[in-house]
This record gives sequence, C-alpha cells and structure tokens, in this order.
Amino acid sequence: MRAVFVYPGALDQPTGGYRYDAALLAEWAAAGITVQAISLPGAYPQPTPDDLAVAEALLAPVPPNVPILIDGLAFAVLPGEWLDRLGKRWQALVHHPLSLETGIDPALAATFEASETQALRRAERVVVTSRATGETLTARFGVPAEKLLLAPPGVRRYARGVAQVPPMILTVGAISPRKNFDGLVAALATITDLAWMATIVGSDQHSPETGAALRQQIDGLGLAGRIRLTGALTGADLDQAYAEASFYAHAAHYEGFGMALADALASGLPTVASVGGAVGDWLPDGAAIKVPPTAEALAEGLRRLLTDPEAAQRLSARAAGIPFPTWAGSAAAVASLWS
Repeated sequence: MRAVFVYPGALDQPTGGYRYDAALLAEWAAAGITVQAISLPGAYPQPTPDDLAVAEALLAPVPPNVPILIDGLAFAVLPGEWLDRLGKRWQALVHHPLSLETGIDPALAATFEASETQALRRAERVVVTSRATGETLTARFGVPAEKLLLAPPGVRRYARGVAQVPPMILTVGAISPRKNFDGLVAALATITDLAWMATIVGSDQHSPETGAALRQQIDGLGLAGRIRLTGALTGADLDQAYAEASFYAHAAHYEGFGMALADALASGLPTVASVGGAVGDWLPDGAAIKVPPTAEALAEGLRRLLTDPEAAQRLSARAAGIPFPTWAGSAAAVASLWS
C-alpha cells in the first residue's frame, strides 16, 4: 500500500471536488498504484464528536510510515490536537479554502479559517488544484510554498451536436451561493429581446434554500418557459445537455479551479466566464469573454455571443485548443508525493 486517501461521505456526490477525488482513484487503479480509499461518515465540514471518534477508529490502524492524504472538506475541520494525537503522516488536498465559500455566516467562516490554518500546519505536503489556491494558502493560511504540490484536474471533452434554435445557453455546477446562478438569471432577464433558452444543470442538495430561491426568482421574472433547472445529470443525460448547448455561461463568484468551465471550453463551447478565484489565473485571453461576476457584465457578454457569430466561432477555436492536463497526469502528480 503506497498511501491512504480519505474523503468525507459518498464519492458519487455531484460536485467538482468529488469528481476530482474519484478520478484520482480511478487513475491510480489503472496505473497499478495501490491506494486504500477510506470514506468518513458524518456531518463534514461540521463533524460532531462522534464523527471524529469514527474517523479516529478508521485512521488509527494506518501504519505510521504510510502517508494519509485527506480531502480538504474533512481535513480543514480536523482539530490540531486530534491530528497530533494520532501522529500520522498527514497530507492535505485543498480544492479551495472552506472559509472562502460565498454566503456562509461570517462567524462560521472565521471558525473554518482558524481550523484550516491549524490543520494545514500539521500537513507535511499540501496538494492544490490551481496556482491561485496555492498562493492563497501561502498568503492567508501560512502554508510554505515548498510544501505545495500543484495538480490541476483533467477535463472531459463532450461531443457537440446540431445547433439548437433558439440557441441554448448551458451552465453546470452545484447550486450554491458561490456559483452565482441568481446573478446569471438576473443577466438573462435583461436580454429577453434576444432568442435563447437556458439550462442550469446542478444539484441543490447541499444548499436547498439556494435552489428554492432560484426557482422563485425564475418564476418571478416570468422566465420559467425559457430557463430549465434539471438537477444533477450524469452519463448520457449530461452528454445530451452538452450536445444541445450552443454557448456556455460561467457566473461563479469564486472557484478553486472551475472544472465544469474547463470541460465546456475543452469541448469548444463559446463561453462567457467570470474570473473569480483561480479562473482568472488559468483562462487564456481570447478563449472566452472574461467578465466580473455581475449581472450587467454577464448580460453584456451573453449578448455578444448571441449576436456575433464570428466572435463566437473564434472563441470556440481558441478554447478547444487550450492544453489542459490529463487525468492521468493529475493522478501521477499527486502520486509523486509517495515516491
């Protein structure tokens, strides 16, 4: 056994972080790298004392020389004294800091930041999915740059289908305040003079109140006939959503990387993209219409896509040519920690 990889809850949850974790495990298995996967049950990222007791029972038997890589959704909230008492070779995988999640209570954000700072001090190495996240961990959480290992995610390239009439605008992501779908809907409400339909693909299981507010917003603006909320999609259903799309909209306030956006670009979808967090670090000029995450800017970018087919074609070609990493490369980078 080369290492242990730990994540909270079920691996098939419809978020970018869990997709990243699942892809690493699949690639390690394909490469013959033996990694033991352990799922931590409980209410992460706010575990109870009972949850921590279960985690201790699961991790205590790991030999002291075997590294334990823990997804940040759990690692950030493991108490420093708990980590010290178990005395393992701790490593962390940080998709983005918990305290930077949009819309959470300021007191909870402060608690998360203090906890994550203490936990990261116990990590011998820290994997990040973007350079911007690494810089944030160094500047704000005191993680030495030499502790960081950069392992950006791979992408999936979806087949493009026959252009829909009216054109369909796609966006994909877990429905939460950080994804700013309300800002996107507000933007769409200002361009109803143009022909379009929109599909929002994503689950609201982690923020049902955000999903309810989004549905109410769409109904209140009279857009229920033009904006479709599908919930989470996988497999052929997700393939079909991409095949039907003419354009892609990324409205998030902040991203640790932006995996769904990367998939859309790699698939050649002309895109309007907000550049919060890591997106502004890796998204090349000319590959998307870059905007701040405001309704006005998103609307302006979408209007350009819908009315300038030549510009959309140029964006598509540039986006499809971005040299994204492969999942095999991402997994190999992380596994280099254990060489």
